[in-house]
Amino acid sequence: MRSVKNCAAAAQNIRSYSISAINSPRYLPRTRALYPSSAPLSHLRYYSDSTSTIKGTIGAGAEGVAQEEARAADILQAPNHLDEAEKNIWDKLSRELQPTKLQVQDISGGCGSMYGIEVVSEKFRGLNMLKQQRLVNKVLGEEIKGWHGVQLRTSVP
Repeated sequence: MRSVKNCAAAAQNIRSYSISAINSPRYLPRTRALYPSSAPLSHLRYYSDSTSTIKGTIGAGAEGVAQEEARAADILQAPNHLDEAEKNIWDKLSRELQPTKLQVQDISGGCGSMYGIEVVSEKFRGLNMLKQQRLVNKVLGEEIKGWHGVQLRTSVP
């Protein structure tokens, strides 16, 4: 009997709102700012009034700014601290996967038997983690077979 009274009391405390009241703008108590009830920033739009004269580029000026992938490929360069084996791995992965981020490190103490590799590439989009790592293994081919192990991190930008 007690639960029935609690349910009845709870039902009296529930407020019902009409659809127009739910979708109408309302004041938020802390800021007193007026926001629509759904998607508060949906009214913002971003525009660019600059155009490029070169097809496939964005931005102003005769040269334009290259697409994002081209910019990342131009900017990504092998670090100076890599030894010859690390540089070889870095070059293969960079050439095949066009990563936006790539780190290669010999974590075996310098003997070249274990590497830590982190690759962030658009080519991984739509692939699960296992398929991403298989793609890296395929790129490294026979070279990876001679290693004791590899710590591999892959992701999509």
